[in-house]
Amino acid sequence: MSRTQSSQTNTFRRIVSWFLPLLVLVGAIVFRLVFVVPQPELEDLRPHALEYMKHYFPTQSLDSQSPPLQGFVVAVTGCTSGIGLGIVRKLYSEVLGANSTIIAISRSHKKLEKLKKELLSQQNNAKESAADVNHVAIDLVVADFTDLTSVAKASEQILSKYERVDFLLNNAGLHTGMPGMFHFQDTEQGYEITFGVNYLAHFLLTERLLPLLQKSQHPKVIQISSRFHFGVDGSDLKNENMDGSLTAAQPGGSHGFFIFRTQRQYANSKLAQILHARSLQRKYGIEAVSVCPTWVGTQIVASSESVMHSIFSMLAFPLDGFGLSSVFHAMLDVSSVDNSDPTTRKDFYVNSVMECSELLIKFLPYSILPVRDFFIQASSIMALLTQRLRPIREAQPSSPESYDEHLQDVLYKWSHNAVSKWL
Repeated sequence: MSRTQSSQTNTFRRIVSWFLPLLVLVGAIVFRLVFVVPQPELEDLRPHALEYMKHYFPTQSLDSQSPPLQGFVVAVTGCTSGIGLGIVRKLYSEVLGANSTIIAISRSHKKLEKLKKELLSQQNNAKESAADVNHVAIDLVVADFTDLTSVAKASEQILSKYERVDFLLNNAGLHTGMPGMFHFQDTEQGYEITFGVNYLAHFLLTERLLPLLQKSQHPKVIQISSRFHFGVDGSDLKNENMDGSLTAAQPGGSHGFFIFRTQRQYANSKLAQILHARSLQRKYGIEAVSVCPTWVGTQIVASSESVMHSIFSMLAFPLDGFGLSSVFHAMLDVSSVDNSDPTTRKDFYVNSVMECSELLIKFLPYSILPVRDFFIQASSIMALLTQRLRPIREAQPSSPESYDEHLQDVLYKWSHNAVSKWL
């Protein structure tokens, strides 16, 4: 054997000697999580809903045979699959009571009809079993979030039918995944599709529904965001291009290293959601909070038929389980968001531990090199492997950049101009 071949062999052996123990360790963790450590349980939501009613509506008499939030109007986007489906099911069964309405917003009328049929069958079964009957209306609204015209039409339908909206849960979203690294996808209006669906379409919907939210006694907007927003610094959300456009809104969505391009697209859209929530607080006094459900067994990672999804689902929180805890914590939390110091406000609700050190983030550059991307990706994988071991239920600070009021104002102004045709 030549000296070169011997050197290569020794190098290979050293790599294997490091890699195999790591692989065994990860395998042991996964085995323990899947077969030994049980999933944390989503606690009964009725006591939290009752506490909410007693706090905000202490004089209102409640029907004891019905869930506590009675007479509320709640709008949910993306409610026919994933987290949105779990949210609607829990709203219907444990949170909303008599004379309440769920405005179910999704792009598929067929799936909306299927959802309504499922919920009404629960009500019919309750009648037959002499159980408590929950009379909650289900209003179906079709909206394609890749088309702002469709979103505007849906909002007009809601505006013409309701006097107020108490909760707006902006949940619909997507991630372009591996295909997005090589093939750019756009919305009907030419915006990068992740940014357009996850953020801009919801910006339009929220702005259109502001008159109804402002008529509620205690309105709340809940942005289903993600801790992936720590992976970007907001520079893609500033209109510093020569034509006044945003990098995040353009085809491709990021100047970044192509392997992490789709991650940056997603992160930009989620940071934009948080920035919009803060703008709503400052401009209109509407309580607007953001949520990270952590890893939940949706199809955002891979299609439900794939092996990847099967493996992922074994580690992730179930759709109707603890992954919803941060959403309902944000919805029913009675501790008022502190508006006295908007630079330190804890209005980002989480349900597991993910290491996103603010101090470390400040020193990780966001550039064409994927330094910050690697850190966030590693943190997210660690969160997937350990979230079942470290479930929490609390509000935390979001990324340092999300508190930048200048960035909030710049993005709000650009977004308002972008959707002005439909306002």
